[in-house]
Amino acid sequence: MCFILAVYILGKNIPIPFIEVTKETGRDLSYFLLGNQQSVFAIDLAPWMSASIIVQMMTLAAGRHGARSSAITMQRQIRGLALLFASVSAGLRAVMLVEEPVMFQDLFLERLLVGIVLVAGTCLVLWLSEQNKSKGLGGMILFIFINILFQAVRILQVSVKTIIFETADRMRFLGIYALILLIAAVGMILMYVLEHREHRFPVQRVMIDSSMEQSNYLAIKANPAGAQALMYVMAFYMVLYYLLMLLHMVFSQSTVFGYLVAHLSLDQPVGILTYLLLYMFVSVGLASVQINPVDISEQMQRRGDCIKGIRPGKETEKLIRRTVLSSAVSSALIMSCVLGSALALRIFFPMLQDEVMLPLYLIIMTGISQMLAAEIKAVYTLDHYEQLLDLN
Repeated sequence: MCFILAVYILGKNIPIPFIEVTKETGRDLSYFLLGNQQSVFAIDLAPWMSASIIVQMMTLAAGRHGARSSAITMQRQIRGLALLFASVSAGLRAVMLVEEPVMFQDLFLERLLVGIVLVAGTCLVLWLSEQNKSKGLGGMILFIFINILFQAVRILQVSVKTIIFETADRMRFLGIYALILLIAAVGMILMYVLEHREHRFPVQRVMIDSSMEQSNYLAIKANPAGAQALMYVMAFYMVLYYLLMLLHMVFSQSTVFGYLVAHLSLDQPVGILTYLLLYMFVSVGLASVQINPVDISEQMQRRGDCIKGIRPGKETEKLIRRTVLSSAVSSALIMSCVLGSALALRIFFPMLQDEVMLPLYLIIMTGISQMLAAEIKAVYTLDHYEQLLDLN
């Protein structure tokens, strides 16, 4: 596991030698480029996350009409779509960042090579995450955590440098920065509370002593989608913006794509509102995928269990569905208010384009930390049970 993480961290710091990125270009693209613009792992897992959310939403829609896909089929669809998204992202990066040939005389060949390297880097990250999933802890989310941590550290380093050396009005900058950190702290606390709060419904089990009723319950998290919704929306919005920019370059005479590219950036009111609405939609969709009311109610009915005071079958299904929907919507609204407050600062303080992303990064890191802690606890408990049941 340590070797896998070392390879990933090393790749995050290996630049592509034939990309020349100016300070202005890197700054303008920083709000939707996840990771170092020159790194071979620049695209990272964003295509996979975007493909995953699309396939899961399509599977959910198909499941309501009676059609269900196998896990193997879904993985193939995700990988194929992720490769397509990675190719589009890599191609657009190559066109925007490579303006003059460095290694070859042909500019097209130079951009093609950059695109191939970026797609290969994404494939390598996916392979490393699969290896970590089978041999380590955290799977893919550990790589997402490291990537976001790099971004947060980079922003903090730039901010300290700006405060000390480049800002004349330090008190005003510090006041705005304190507001950003306050929003981040509130968001982290809310994420922690929502991750640990749950709705509990007492369950009556067949052949179980009634005195044990208090320990038998069906638990539904107050934030069913967790930090995954934030991660997926961040990646999906980036890929969506890439596609719009590519269409705008191909159809340069179209005013529609030009308008969308100009107004859907995260420093515009329309872009911020679109991002938050997409986050709410994904939160509800992921909650429905992760907690299937039909499957839960059918399993309870087959075991002869029931929620106290609720009839088995349809009534149980409706109760679970209603609880999941209300929990997902309410938690998404709470986090949208926090994220909206932070992103709105981009409109009023354009010089803090990167800094206002700190609340989003820290909130996601808080959610991922809870997921990793739960997995570590489960592995620790399993190890103790293996020792208890070891008869050799």
